[in-house]
Amino acid sequence: MKRKAATTDKSADDLPKVRLITQPTFGHALREAQQTIADLDGEIVQLKLTEDTLEQTIADLDGEIVQLKLTEDTLGKQVIGLKNDLAQVGQERDELARELTEMQESESVEIQHLGAENTDLFRQILRSNIELQTLRNLLKAYDSDETTSVVPVLRNLESSNEHAVSKFQDEGQDVSTSQGQDHEIDHDDPCERESSVLRNVRVESSTTHRVLYPLDALPNDDAQKWLPQAFAYVDVDLGPAYADFLIQWINFERLHRWEKAGGRMENEERPKEITSWIREGRYPPRCKGPNLAGDFSRHFPKALRMWWAFLRSSTPLDRKGTADKNDWSALDKHGINGWFSIVVAMKWWGECLKSLTGDHLRNGTEEWLEMVAELTATLKELNKHLEE
Repeated sequence: MKRKAATTDKSADDLPKVRLITQPTFGHALREAQQTIADLDGEIVQLKLTEDTLEQTIADLDGEIVQLKLTEDTLGKQVIGLKNDLAQVGQERDELARELTEMQESESVEIQHLGAENTDLFRQILRSNIELQTLRNLLKAYDSDETTSVVPVLRNLESSNEHAVSKFQDEGQDVSTSQGQDHEIDHDDPCERESSVLRNVRVESSTTHRVLYPLDALPNDDAQKWLPQAFAYVDVDLGPAYADFLIQWINFERLHRWEKAGGRMENEERPKEITSWIREGRYPPRCKGPNLAGDFSRHFPKALRMWWAFLRSSTPLDRKGTADKNDWSALDKHGINGWFSIVVAMKWWGECLKSLTGDHLRNGTEEWLEMVAELTATLKELNKHLEE
């Protein structure tokens, strides 16, 4: 009994240890492996399909490569043909250029001759216009009063043209005469009466006096860069004196072979209207030009004369006699920035006179004609110097 009690008194730590062994569950892992195998089989099938597609694409590309090679061969043949055509066109171009050069050389003498004839023809037209307008005035006078005698008619014609702004010179003989000059008239001879009118009557401002564009400038490349616009801008009817001024300017540009860039006139003392006109682009519609109304006819001529006095001060025209008699460099300025600016200024001055009346018109016209005559004479001297 005592031994049994002793056994009962042992603690739980003294009891033998028992290990529980559990078997792993392979079913879940097997299913996962089977699913993985199925997925891989699907990917293999997809890769095979992709491989087939790529093989088909490669086959198509091979076909396209063959087609491109055929196209390349065709284009190569076309390029060779085009090169041959280009070479032939180049030969034809060179041949045409040679023919054009020959034509220009053969026509150059004729063009120069036509240019000289152009000037002579213009002078003939001026005189014809004077004669025609004078005869019209004579007929109007006779129609207005048939009972009027010849002498009063001539006096009326002379009086009606008292304030005309135009005059014409032919071979050193002045067609227009000063007021009050008398000529003997054979009243019974109509031809003598008409001749007397031509000697004594000035032309009214309605007579057309325009300058023809220089024919020898038409084939010139330098002239085409600027002269057509410049000529059109200053080609206005302001009488034969202004027309003769334009002719001398054209002759000056001709001596410089119509070059556009031929230096520029000094801008010191230059009227502000000319400066603004140049900055604004010169021609319509970009440049509208100065306002010729209002005070323009009073202040612009003064500014222009000051500029002209400055320009001529270092030339043989210097009245003080201090300049070199052969140094025309200050005025030998051709092209767009040369004498053209002075021609434009004279055009503005002449056109602004149309808004004047009475003594203002008479005095302004006289001053303008004096300036035109001085500038024309200067250009003649300058052209003579350039021709030497």
